Amino acid sequence: MTVRFDGVTFGYESRNENALTDVNFVVEPGTATALVGPSGAGKSTVARLLPRFWDVTKGAITIGGIDIRQMDNEVLMNTVTFVFQDTFLFHDTLAYTMQGLAYLSIYGVMAALFSSFAGAGAWHAWSWLGLMAIFVLINVFARWFAHDFEYTDITANITHNLRAKLGKKLRTMPLEVLGSYKTGDLNSSLSSNVDESVLVLGMVSGMFIEVVLTPVVVVAGMFFIDWRMAVLLMIIMPLAIPLYRRKRKSGIREKTKKVQANSALESDIIEYIQGLAVLRTTNQTGKKAQRLYKGIINVRDLQRSSIWGTMVNMVMADMLILFALIVIAILGCFWVGNGTMGIAAIASLLVIISRLMEPLSLFLAVTSVVDTMSAGFTRVKTILEKSPLKVVSPQSKAKGFEIVFNNVEFTYHGQREKALKKCTIKIPGQAMTAIVGPSGSGNVHSALNFISCSTAVGIRNPESPINKEIQLSL
Repeated sequence: MTVRFDGVTFGYESRNENALTDVNFVVEPGTATALVGPSGAGKSTVARLLPRFWDVTKGAITIGGIDIRQMDNEVLMNTVTFVFQDTFLFHDTLAYTMQGLAYLSIYGVMAALFSSFAGAGAWHAWSWLGLMAIFVLINVFARWFAHDFEYTDITANITHNLRAKLGKKLRTMPLEVLGSYKTGDLNSSLSSNVDESVLVLGMVSGMFIEVVLTPVVVVAGMFFIDWRMAVLLMIIMPLAIPLYRRKRKSGIREKTKKVQANSALESDIIEYIQGLAVLRTTNQTGKKAQRLYKGIINVRDLQRSSIWGTMVNMVMADMLILFALIVIAILGCFWVGNGTMGIAAIASLLVIISRLMEPLSLFLAVTSVVDTMSAGFTRVKTILEKSPLKVVSPQSKAKGFEIVFNNVEFTYHGQREKALKKCTIKIPGQAMTAIVGPSGSGNVHSALNFISCSTAVGIRNPESPINKEIQLSL
C-alpha cells in the first residue's frame, strides 16, 4: 500500500515552532525508504505521525489512499509496524549486564584472597577489585542515561498528552455517556489514574530487567567457574516465579477494587462537601451520612487486606532467600569437604546469591505498584475507548441559524420508551423561540440536547417581531 504525506504540518504543544512544515513525499509499496537528516530535523516525528501517535496540524497522511484519521485504530496498528529508537532498553540492558559481571568479579577477589601465594594473591585481588570498579562505574552511568525520564520533561510530557487526550475524548463524548460518570470518577481518572499509569512505568520496567537479566549473566558466567554452582542457581532462581504469579493474581483483584473504591469515595466526598449546608440543616453529617461513611470504611478494609497480602509475600520471599543460602551452605560444605570445590567458590556464591535475591525481594514487594498502575490505566483506557459523537461525511458549515427537526425519534440508553416520537419542528433564525409542554414531554432535555450550537435558539434580532412558542404533544 502506498504511504503519502500530503502537505503535512505538525508542531508539539510544548514548543513554539513547528517540527514539520508542509512535508510532501510518497512511499511506494514494496520499497524501502530512508529518512536522513541531522538531529532534530523531524525524522522521528514523521515516524510517530504515521501510526497516529499524534494528529497532524495541517495536511493529511494516507495509507492506500485512505486518510489515517478515517481508519479504525486497531486496523491502523495492524497495518503499521513501529520499532522505537529510544535507548532506554539498551542502557538498562548494559547497566544490568555490567552488574552481573561485577557480581562475578567477587569470585576473582575471593579466589585471590584465599590463594596460597600471599604476594601474588594480593595483587590479583586488587586487579579484580579494579575490574569490579570499572563494571560498577559503567553500571552507574548506564543507569543514569536509562532513567533520563526522571530528570527531564519526558514523563511530564507523557502525562500531559494523556490528559489532553482524555480532555478531547470528554469533549467529543455523547452527553448521555458523560452523564453516566460521577464527577469524582472523572476527576480521579484525569488526575491520580493518569499519574498511576505513567509515573512508575520506567522504575518498574528497570527493576524487571534487573531481576531477569542480572541472574542470566551470573549463571552464564558461573559455567566458566563451576558448572555445579551454575546449575544450582538455575534451580533456585525460578522458585521466585510462583511467588510473583501468586502476588499478581491476588494483587490485580485487590488494586482494581481499591482504585474503584477510592474513586467512588472521592466522588462521595465532593458531593458531601457541595451539599454540606443542606446536610447540616437535616442533621445528616458524620456517621449519619451513610454512603460516605460506608465508602470510608470500605477503603479502610481494602487497605488492611492489601497490607496483609504484601506482608505475606515479603515473608515468603525472605524464606526463599534463607532457603537458598542454607542449601548452598550445606552443598558447599559437602563439596569443600571432599575437595571438589574451593572455599573461595562457595564463599563468592553465598555473597552473589544474597545480592541477587535483594532486588528480587524488592520487586515482589512492589508488584502492588504494578497492579495499581494496571488498574489505573484500565480506567483511563475505558474512557478513551468510548465512541465519540458520529459526524456524517462530508462535513459542511451551517449557512444560517434556522434549526429543523425532521421526524426525529430518540430513546435514552437503557430505556425502552421513546423520549421523542416523530418530532418535527422548525425554529427560525434571528428569533426567540420557546419550547413548552408538560414535564416529561421531552421539551428541553431531549430536544435541545440535539442542537450542537444551542446558543442559536436564543439569538434574536431586536428589530424582528417574531416571537413563537412551539407546543410539543408527544
